[in-house]
Amino acid sequence: HHEVVPLAPFARELVRALDGSRDREALTARLRETVEAGDLGAEGPDGEPLSTEALAEALPALVERTIAELTAAGLILPG
Repeated sequence: HHEVVPLAPFARELVRALDGSRDREALTARLRETVEAGDLGAEGPDGEPLSTEALAEALPALVERTIAELTAAGLILPG
């Protein structure tokens, strides 16, 4: 039994990067590059785009939280 699971853009991009070749630091760096290239939005709680400094602060926690959410949903295995 399969079903479609909608993912937020950040989670979708993170899943694309989960090929087993990157640790969390490398995942964070990859997502930072994607945001900085304009291919993925990163907004603060106020809806405004994050500055480079705010992005550097927020991304590690966002990666961790998204991995935890994907794991809790049974979409990825704990690791």
